[in-house]
Amino acid sequence: MKKARSRAGQPRKAPTSAGELDPRFAAVVQEFSGERRVAYGGKGFGSTALKLDGRIFAMMNSKGRGERAGDPDTLGRGGGRGADHPTPQRRRGRRPPESWLSGPKPLSRRGSLVFKLRFAASELRRWAKGYAYLEGDKAVDELSVRVRARGHLTRAEFLELCNWKTPRSQPRCATNTAAEIREATEIALATADERAKMYVLRSLAGVGWPTASVILHFCDRRPYPILDYRALWSLGLRRPPTYTFDFWWAYTEFSRRLARRTGLDMRTLDRALWRFSKVRQG
Repeated sequence: MKKARSRAGQPRKAPTSAGELDPRFAAVVQEFSGERRVAYGGKGFGSTALKLDGRIFAMMNSKGRGERAGDPDTLGRGGGRGADHPTPQRRRGRRPPESWLSGPKPLSRRGSLVFKLRFAASELRRWAKGYAYLEGDKAVDELSVRVRARGHLTRAEFLELCNWKTPRSQPRCATNTAAEIREATEIALATADERAKMYVLRSLAGVGWPTASVILHFCDRRPYPILDYRALWSLGLRRPPTYTFDFWWAYTEFSRRLARRTGLDMRTLDRALWRFSKVRQG
């Protein structure tokens, strides 16, 4: 396997046998051991990751589970739908474990029909105007402009966004280093692979689906809604389901269609949905 290199350009010794790896990850690392462009190891966020030309495509997440950042259906065909780079070809006759490379099935059109606005779409702008926390949101709105221009979050900005979403996550979020936060957010905000965005962000300590959605909402150049129980209630769900990629992506697509149809930006739409639930549910 190709040796990983440090930022200074000095080669680092790559694992020479599966015995040196976490056994849950060893089979995947071994699978790509003959690929010259694939490296394993390093420091910081990518220390447990497989990289293709320096870009992460599979790693152990913070819960000790294997995840991949590319589309599993394209492994072996030299590319990923929406990916930044081609995915390495598997050696003939062998397949990585299905528990690693199996992913969410494509959504059907019917999947997005679980969402139904509880009030007329023409009233969205009125509900958004009643949002009472504009002053409290000022800091994160200003942060948004800086991060979109820069392409990654600083540690202070990351903690501010996490605290804005849920102060309870602060102790765990604070265990992430500045280097880990920069690398993870830089990858997530740059890639066009939707699964990779969520995967990388959720690999940071203290970041679940809702907080990851907040980071994308404020920091990505593309429009993303905030995954929040109030917004979901306003879209017809009595209680939040177990979050999955399929659910998040259906919610994102529905929100984008609704925003386009009504001529609203995603921030305004989020405020309207939150405000309607706050008034009606208390």
